[in-house]
This record gives sequence, C-alpha cells and structure tokens, in this order.
Amino acid sequence: MVGEPVPPEVYRNALGCCVAALRRHQGWTQQAFADAVGVSQATLSRWERGTAVPDAVQLRDAAGVLSTTVADLSNLIDRVLAQALGAGRAVVRDESADWNKLLRCGGGQITGLLQFAVALETR
Repeated sequence: MVGEPVPPEVYRNALGCCVAALRRHQGWTQQAFADAVGVSQATLSRWERGTAVPDAVQLRDAAGVLSTTVADLSNLIDRVLAQALGAGRAVVRDESADWNKLLRCGGGQITGLLQFAVALETR
C-alpha cells in the first residue's frame, strides 16, 4: 500500500481503472471479459466505475483471465495510487496534501488522475 491512507472510494476507483485498462489493453470487450470471469457485464461495469468491488474469488478469476496474479494487480494499484497522489499534489500545489484534501478539492478529478496514472503504468 502507498504511504498515505487511501479512502475506500479512491481504492475502488483505482482497482476499477486498472481492471478496465488491462482488459482494454488485451483486447477484451466488457461482455467477453465478464463471461470469462463468470460475472454479468453490469457487474463488471460497476467494478470498472468503482461503485462495486469483486469478492476474493472474482478478483482471483479476473486476474487469471488477465494473465496476472492478485499480487501483481495489487502492486499495479499501489503504483497507480502513488502516481495519482503525486499528480494530485501538483494540481493543488500542496506537496503535503493527502487523499482527503484532494477529494475535497475536486473528488471528480480523482478518477482522471487515476486513469492518467494507469495509462502511464500500462503503456
């Protein structure tokens, strides 16, 4: 985990952004990926939007379909969170800003920061 405590909604968004990016990078449609994991397309969509999270078995299965492990996915999420936090601090021009301050300053922008960080990590 990154050094800063991460609010649950930020972690959910980071997980969703990472799953979506890896899925797209590998050429999976939402429906095909959902079928391969054994969930509905609506469930996958909720994961990717950060409004729900997979249970442990679903996460293991999703990682397997993506040819990775839960540990590697967790490491990717940690790197993404660290990059997004750094970018967020630059945006608000406060190197000591924590996630809660960033959420207060523009919580809607957090998803954009996470998507940017995922793009950097998965290119």
